[in-house]
Amino acid sequence: PYMLCDEAEFDQARLRQLIGDAAVDSVLPMTRSRLHFLFDSYLRRHLEARVETSSDIGMDRLASVRNHGRGVLAYSSTVGTGFALPIPGDTGFVFCDVKGRTAAMSGDPICAPESFGSAVETFFAYCASHSYRPAAVQVRRPVADALAEREGHCNRMGDEAVIDLQLFDTSLSGGRWQKLRRFRNTARASGATVRECSYQDVSPSTVDEVSRAWLATKLTPRERAFLARPLPLRDEPDVRKFFAFRGEELLGFVVFDPLYEAAGIVGYYADVERYKRRPNGIHDLILLEAIRVFREEGHQVLSLGLAPLSHLEGEDHPSASAFTRDLLRRMRDDVAPVYNFRGVSQHKSCYNPRWEPTYFYSQYRDGTPEVLDVLSLIGLLAPEAVYQMRRETFEMVQGA
Repeated sequence: PYMLCDEAEFDQARLRQLIGDAAVDSVLPMTRSRLHFLFDSYLRRHLEARVETSSDIGMDRLASVRNHGRGVLAYSSTVGTGFALPIPGDTGFVFCDVKGRTAAMSGDPICAPESFGSAVETFFAYCASHSYRPAAVQVRRPVADALAEREGHCNRMGDEAVIDLQLFDTSLSGGRWQKLRRFRNTARASGATVRECSYQDVSPSTVDEVSRAWLATKLTPRERAFLARPLPLRDEPDVRKFFAFRGEELLGFVVFDPLYEAAGIVGYYADVERYKRRPNGIHDLILLEAIRVFREEGHQVLSLGLAPLSHLEGEDHPSASAFTRDLLRRMRDDVAPVYNFRGVSQHKSCYNPRWEPTYFYSQYRDGTPEVLDVLSLIGLLAPEAVYQMRRETFEMVQGA
């Protein structure tokens, strides 16, 4: 009733006996302006984003990541303000963070697959000891299965786009590569070139300047956190950086994090990217050059990362909550001005990737609090987006 600015009807007899008629009658009726205030307060409490500042590699974590870091979020777990829960038996760790009363696991545990069950037990024990509501975000199917065994619900939250490097057609011949070929040719025609560099070749201050200019164009002009790491401004172990130039002008760059298996690098994840202005094919020119280099080096995969809220109509986890599924779909469809979910998925599709589902976990059928807390940790819907969310939600509920 309140969302329609109607008054809910309650039996007030006992309340009036306790506090008196005057106190009850003094309560103001619900109006649109009061509802705006209450809704803003609720959203700000959930969505206020923490600014990520630390970008130093935790070398103790990196040792475990090099053994078991096949997931795209593995390298990110070595930096930032999240913390690592050691898995008993010195087998690795669970990377997680806390917002409000929610403790969220980020990506797959950093351990051997046969230890996923032990990792989940470690995470649930931590949540129970601190009275946190457990959640997990961007976990793959084996981890989702282990979480669901403890009761609760795993919902498909989007798919990761994975390129098999040795099967990729670097010539881009034929109709299936038409869009990607056009993006590449547009960038080449503008005079752009790409080369791999370290910070001995490119000034970190110039990189930071491009990054700040790019972030300033966004609705939420912050570094992403939790599921993404801050822009590295120093060279890091096993990390690769490809830069696009026009002459000596830096146009943009992509930072590629390593994907490990059995202490070896099996591929890379296109993680942090920034551009001086609209990419206009620069992004694709960089990716295609990196694909060529990584392919020649014999690596297996390049991950383009998560397409959030993509393929939600596909097969879901057996434990999926219909309530949370509807929430995720409405986020994708009704909050498009905040984040272009469909555009991200469509562009990754130009690379004809293999799509690998990832899952969101909550113990509860209604996972709304956990979803909002995780969005806050990411900084995806920071305070700058509250007004847009409020307007979109009101129009949806009130049929405006």
